[in-house]
Amino acid sequence: MSAEDAFNEYINAVNSHDAGRLGELLTADTREEHLDVASAAGADRVIRMNKALLNTYDDLRVENCRVLATGDDFVVFRATITGTQTGPLDVPGLGVFPPSGNRVRGETLGFVEIRDGKVTRATLGYNAGLIFAQIEGKAKAT
Repeated sequence: MSAEDAFNEYINAVNSHDAGRLGELLTADTREEHLDVASAAGADRVIRMNKALLNTYDDLRVENCRVLATGDDFVVFRATITGTQTGPLDVPGLGVFPPSGNRVRGETLGFVEIRDGKVTRATLGYNAGLIFAQIEGKAKAT
């Protein structure tokens, strides 16, 4: 399986909210980082972090995903992440954003490393301040 194929499987698992499938696509020592916001190391913790996000945004989707570069063991991509905040969002160092019912939308740039057909590292960069402003109703999801 190519790195891009493994990446597409990962995105499909996120979009279908399939934590079981997500777990199958991660190495035991995987790491997921949301720059300046949160990170998790180890498959169990990464799955737990993703489940928390799916509970916060019950309609979370990764859309308009465009692969910018790919190699034997990596994918660089740009995508739009959307969702409606229907559950609490606990952000380390900032506190808990209670459910707002507000729609959020943000552009992300990501780097995903693949080993043996599985995700071993996912690093995501996005404007967290904009997401928080949308949750609080200070900005509109466009």
